[in-house]
Amino acid sequence: MENLTIRLEPEKDYRAVEELTREAFWNVYKPGADEHYFIHMIHICFASIIALITLQIQSITPKNANQYVI
Repeated sequence: MENLTIRLEPEKDYRAVEELTREAFWNVYKPGADEHYFIHMIHICFASIIALITLQIQSITPKNANQYVI
């Protein structure tokens, strides 16, 4: 994490970000993906967002039936 750079996302990067997001989530949680479209709509509707962090909460239920949120 020491080499993490936070920067503004220039408009020229929009398509690359959307494609990277689509590839990262394609057929992972369901057939196809919606995450890239969500980011596309953010680019269109909220051009002045200061920060955006995307995450997805998942849970694991092993055979012993105790559910763990990750």
